[in-house]
Amino acid sequence: MLSELLSPETIAFPLHASRKESIIEELVGLAVAGGAISHKKEVVQRVKEREEILSTTVGKGVFIPRVRSRHVSRICLCLGITRKALDLGALDGNHVRLCVFLGIPEGKIEAQVKYLVRIFRLFNQDSFRSALLKAADKKDVIEIVRSEERDLER
Repeated sequence: MLSELLSPETIAFPLHASRKESIIEELVGLAVAGGAISHKKEVVQRVKEREEILSTTVGKGVFIPRVRSRHVSRICLCLGITRKALDLGALDGNHVRLCVFLGIPEGKIEAQVKYLVRIFRLFNQDSFRSALLKAADKKDVIEIVRSEERDLER
């Protein structure tokens, strides 16, 4: 479950960065601080290189940078919510307010697919995105994710 990967320390609320590069750095920094990632510079570079090949600004106001790397010791999820909408060049033209970083240890392709499917299922729902944007604090964010995941399980 995604909510099991989240803690107040893995949530940037608000996210201070305003460009793709700085968003990636801020979110990866949370994972580094939590001990899930070593070698921040290398991981940030890998995420940026992936962004140059194919943007992960997936539409509906959501940006999902991700990496699979030997510098990721355990699956990690970091969430950032911006105060203002950011133009990150989404194909649907929508500005971004929700940023989700997924870090996966190298060789864990199945885990990456599993978590990405869950992320896409949640963030594709208008009501879920709206609830996150109205969250009062980090604990509220975690509870919204937990509640929505329970609903998906039904």
